[in-house]
Amino acid sequence: MPIFKKVKKESAVGIVIGVLLPIMVFSLLPATDTGQTLELAYIDFLFTLRGDRDAPDNVVIVAVDEPSFQEIGIQWPWPRQLHAMLIDQLKAAGAKTIAFDVLFVEASDEEGDKTLADAAKRAGNVIFGATVSQVKRQGYVQSIMVEPLDILKEAARDVALVNFFPDPDGIIRHGRAVISSMKTLAGASAENAGFVSSDSLSEWPYLIDFAGQSGTVKTVSYYQALSPNDFLPPDTFKDKMVFVGFASDAAIDIQGAVDAFPTPFFRISRKMMFGVEIHANSASTLANGTPLKEIKGKIILLIFFILSILPMLSRTRPLMLLLSAASILLSLAGISIYLFIGQNMLLNVAMALTATGASAIWWAGYGFLSNVREKRQIKGAFDRYVTPDVVKEVLKNPDMLQLGGQKKELSVLFSDIRGFTTLSEKLDPEDLVSLLNSYLTNMTEKVFLHHGTLDKYIGDAIMAIFGAPLERPDHAACACRTAVDMISALSGLTPEWEQMGLPAPRIGIGINTGFMVVGNMGSEKRFDYTVMGDEVNLASRLEGLNKTYKTCIIIAENTKKAVENDGFLLRELDSVRVKGKKLPVRIYEVMGYESEADDALKRVSELFIQGLEAYRKQEWEGAKRIFNEILSIRADDGPASVFIERCDILKENPPGADWDGVWVMTTK
Repeated sequence: MPIFKKVKKESAVGIVIGVLLPIMVFSLLPATDTGQTLELAYIDFLFTLRGDRDAPDNVVIVAVDEPSFQEIGIQWPWPRQLHAMLIDQLKAAGAKTIAFDVLFVEASDEEGDKTLADAAKRAGNVIFGATVSQVKRQGYVQSIMVEPLDILKEAARDVALVNFFPDPDGIIRHGRAVISSMKTLAGASAENAGFVSSDSLSEWPYLIDFAGQSGTVKTVSYYQALSPNDFLPPDTFKDKMVFVGFASDAAIDIQGAVDAFPTPFFRISRKMMFGVEIHANSASTLANGTPLKEIKGKIILLIFFILSILPMLSRTRPLMLLLSAASILLSLAGISIYLFIGQNMLLNVAMALTATGASAIWWAGYGFLSNVREKRQIKGAFDRYVTPDVVKEVLKNPDMLQLGGQKKELSVLFSDIRGFTTLSEKLDPEDLVSLLNSYLTNMTEKVFLHHGTLDKYIGDAIMAIFGAPLERPDHAACACRTAVDMISALSGLTPEWEQMGLPAPRIGIGINTGFMVVGNMGSEKRFDYTVMGDEVNLASRLEGLNKTYKTCIIIAENTKKAVENDGFLLRELDSVRVKGKKLPVRIYEVMGYESEADDALKRVSELFIQGLEAYRKQEWEGAKRIFNEILSIRADDGPASVFIERCDILKENPPGADWDGVWVMTTK
């Protein structure tokens, strides 16, 4: 009798657990990251299964694409007169709205801005894009609104946000017509085209009814839209919402990355969708009355729960248990797929499938409790990193943590991985995080080794300060030593990168020395120890110039003067006028330590000075001979190859007798 009671007690516990398990799935799992991922992944599965449909008949995309770059023959940014011509053509072709997924936030030439504004005013249906940038701080998020130029804003029919708000897993599935009382590009287009009323627009998210993968929405090239009568059927744009934006696989360097994002098809195809296509799909969804309706409610949840515990009835017969569980799972999935594909209804059965599967597994073990707990590794995210010396100094002087700043002469370093966006697309998120952590750890060690203070990480970029908060008279030399050692350290990372199928890492570094404001910036409750000022901005620009001159380390003249007796092999590169600066800046390359340079490298440095002198005298052929001699010594010398190309350009387009030798940079 005691044994019998024990068996009955164990069976009762098993039954209770079997009933509680689905309840736990339905009540607790959706609130977890795993549950959200399952539900969102199921939506992706439905979209992928539905596949591509006919292109929507109310939207057309005008793509800034590779054929357009080849046909137009002008580098980006294009003259705004060109956009004005496009507006005139689209309006004449009967476009209901013309929405630009291109930001016009900086002034171009005055005539170009006015021409574009006049065209927008004539058309009366142009929507220009604005954006909200969000910067995460410690404990709060700072939002910054960036709108078009006033002249364009006044001429536009509407100004709308181009921002996307992805789901927690980073994939864009939902759209919004209004965000914080401001219409989105999709919302403004649908409203101004007359497809929806302003009263019907809300901030409530809706499921975007994607027509298919990237390329499904009708798309024409920008150059074709400039001459529609020559390339396109006459009704291409008639009564359509037209979206203008980037749809090029080339890395157009506007904000550092191609304007493409993951959508429900990304999980399987691994192919992202251009932002302008997402706007077009979103606007078409609004114009069609947001046809995808989600089915949910307490009755649905109750039905799901009853189905999930049905395997309990067959718990003593394994084959029947398997068949019943399989029947329930297939029925749930089949009904959901039919409703989505055939009736435009979303019945998300991810939790029901999970609960039924969990119940079946539990009963198959009959008393075997599988308690799977997700282990989360808590990562501490620090907004500032400092050396132990700085910590000691702060402990001795607590006032350093007070809000405020002071003007001091310091050196600041910016570094960035070349082509990191392209590299990141080749890796899974876990591998990418591991690779980036390894890289940042190595580079940060060099900063600390030479008495620097890590200001912040900006993705794969590093910003470091030298000379504060601890004063060092040799801060410029410390910054340059850090840069040289960072370049040397890349060889140690190469095997790890090559093992992942990536090319050897390359980085660009910019250093500037000058007076800047340093201190704790922010609010009384949350602040960062950082630097700001024109000299800081210049250092950031110098880092970007490495792409132009095919170099690794570029410093400004102030830094060069401070370190020219500290054992570095330097060569003057050019005199440039960077974007945002009126006065030209002499820039120099740090080629390494002079003591470690061989005779060939020193000869390259000497020859480059001669070539630069001939170049500035407009002796193009003489300069080319010298730069070619450099290439015969050092075949991969980037600056020499750059100046050979530049000499050819200037020979064909002489700058004139009053040329001061300054090269004007039009990009950041």
